Amino acid sequence: MGGSQQLATALAEVIEHAGGEVVGGAEVIRIAVDNRTVTQVQTKDGRSFSAPYYIAATHMGETLRLIDKGAFTPAYTKRISNTENSYSIFSLYVKLKPETFSYINHTCYYQHDYNQVWNLGQYHREDWPYGMMYMTPPNEQQNEWATHLIINCVMPFSAVEQWQDTQTGRRGEAYAQWKAWHEQRIIDRMEEVKPGFTQCIDHVWSASPLTVRDYYHAPQGAIYGFVKDCHNPLATQIPVATKVSNLFLTGQCVGLHGICGVPLSAITTAEALVGKNKIIEQLQNTAPK
Repeated sequence: MGGSQQLATALAEVIEHAGGEVVGGAEVIRIAVDNRTVTQVQTKDGRSFSAPYYIAATHMGETLRLIDKGAFTPAYTKRISNTENSYSIFSLYVKLKPETFSYINHTCYYQHDYNQVWNLGQYHREDWPYGMMYMTPPNEQQNEWATHLIINCVMPFSAVEQWQDTQTGRRGEAYAQWKAWHEQRIIDRMEEVKPGFTQCIDHVWSASPLTVRDYYHAPQGAIYGFVKDCHNPLATQIPVATKVSNLFLTGQCVGLHGICGVPLSAITTAEALVGKNKIIEQLQNTAPK
C-alpha cells in the first residue's frame, strides 16, 4: 500500500528485524501493577504480555483508565483527569472518479474566513467549517491523477456530545442526517477551491469526533492530546518517566504534539531507557555530511 501505511510497515519491519514482534488487533484491557511496578499487560482476547519495561503511547486519559487503581497518586490522577483536551476533527475520505482531480504532492490548507483563523476549534453550525486541510495521498505508481482525497476540518467534541453514549453503526437516524449535512458543507467548501469538484466524486465516507474517540480510544476524540498553555507550560507538562518504575510514556500528551513533536518525544522516551543523547548522537553520526 502507499501513503502513510508505508511508514507503519517500515517500522514493523525494523522491529521484527531486531527480534521484536508486532501484535495487531489485540485490545489492551488492563495494565496490571504491583508495588508501583507493571507486571503484565492483559488483552481482550485473554492473552497477557510481560516485559522489563513498558511504554504507553495512548492518550494519558486512556492509560489511566487501563492501569490498576493506585498506580498513581490521587493528586497526579486528578491533575491529568482535569486537564483540557485538544479539539477533534470531522474527516472526509473521497474516492475520486478516474482522471478528474489532479494529484497534489503536498498538503493544502483553505481558509474560508480569515477573521476566524485563530478560532477554528469553535463550532457554530451555520458557519462551519471556517477552514480545512486537504491532501491527495499517493499510490505506489502515482501519476498525474489522484485516486482519493482526504479532507480534515477541526471540530470540538461538543458538536457530537448528544451521541456520546452510542456505538459505531448504532447512532441513529438523527446522527446519520447530521453527518450527511456536514459532509455536504465540506463538499461545498471544496467547490469554492475547485469549481466542479462534485463531479469528481465517486463515493464519500466520513468520520466524526466520535469515530476518532472510538477508534483511537482518545477521550473526546482529541487528536493532539492535551491543550498546551504557553503562559503556563508546566500545567500540562507530563514527563516520559512515571512514578511506576518500569512504565514510560510517549505520544501526543508528552512534550510537543503533531507529526514533528511526537517523534521527538519518542526519542526522549527511548533515551530514558538507553541513555541521554545516545540516539541523537547515532543520528548525527549516520546523517549525510
